[in-house]
Amino acid sequence: MNKNNLSLRLKEFTENVWDHSQDPFQMKFDKRVALTDNEQTFLAGVLGLMHNVKDDGQLCFKIFDLMGGDSDKLLLLIQLCGLTRNKIITDLKAAATSSGIGFPSSYKTLVRNREAWIVAWHHISKHLFRVLGTLSPSKSQQTLEAINQATWLGFVRQERAKRMGHEGENRLAVLLSACKIAFVPKEKLDNPICPDVQIFGVSFDLVVPDIENAKVCVKSTVHTSNIGQYGESKDHLEIDEAKRILDKKFATEKRPILLALIDGIGFRSNRAGLEGVLSKADEFCQFRTIWKAVVICSHTINKRLKLALPSGKIALFKDFLGKYGYLDYVVDIEKQTYDIPKVNAGEGVFLLEL
Repeated sequence: MNKNNLSLRLKEFTENVWDHSQDPFQMKFDKRVALTDNEQTFLAGVLGLMHNVKDDGQLCFKIFDLMGGDSDKLLLLIQLCGLTRNKIITDLKAAATSSGIGFPSSYKTLVRNREAWIVAWHHISKHLFRVLGTLSPSKSQQTLEAINQATWLGFVRQERAKRMGHEGENRLAVLLSACKIAFVPKEKLDNPICPDVQIFGVSFDLVVPDIENAKVCVKSTVHTSNIGQYGESKDHLEIDEAKRILDKKFATEKRPILLALIDGIGFRSNRAGLEGVLSKADEFCQFRTIWKAVVICSHTINKRLKLALPSGKIALFKDFLGKYGYLDYVVDIEKQTYDIPKVNAGEGVFLLEL
């Protein structure tokens, strides 16, 4: 790709970069629901035991009994003492080398395994006493709620990052499904972290319409924070590998389009990864321009849909729309009345036939 085309792509990316801070998906992680009455009662019981039971061995089993096999109660303790569900397991597996106890892959079984709980308690109690040890059982409700809110962002950070990394392919899967465009794997609709599609040993997040007749191969990458050198290298290398395998294994007239769904403020902190992806992908789109993905996919299966866009976007993307035969299918969104089913696609709307 020549420097002028790359410059235009960089400009497009910058103008449409995703504001994740205002996105409903992101925001649902930002606030923890208030502690329920049952949770407050359980925590009051924990505090009471911490104040009244001096023998650590007895305290260990009394709290085990208080949880009553409910892994959600353990999860609450893990959160409030500043740990995460993954962190506790990795720490305990490290301890297993000296304890001789085999630890499960999930925190959930700790509330049903007394031997494992002994080791888990030794690890958790140090954090729990530092955080909750000074609280009075009778005057702790507001303080516990403050700790609940304060620890939540750290507790869900790993899950949010994991889900965010797959959010692009999930949104595209939902959009393609609504527009009745076939894709694989279909599981991406409900489980975006399911295994990807393999074509000649290379992973793709989505393929349209299927592996045997691949027309569009999608690589999705979303970063909401500084991706660092590892991230920039990984993104560039993965898209480069995908391009090389498609070039090698397919005749020119049958080669699938390599589409990058790429977005997030994280790419602006390190340009090498961004430039690598944009220079190697055949096409790219972002959340605001995700309608481009439907334009491309529908073109390859000869199923064009009526598309409504802001007039400024129609002019800005005229060459793109013309390339995929959409100039006769696009209308001004401000002048369009919706008397037929519609599907939102970033700044665009697809109008479906009845």
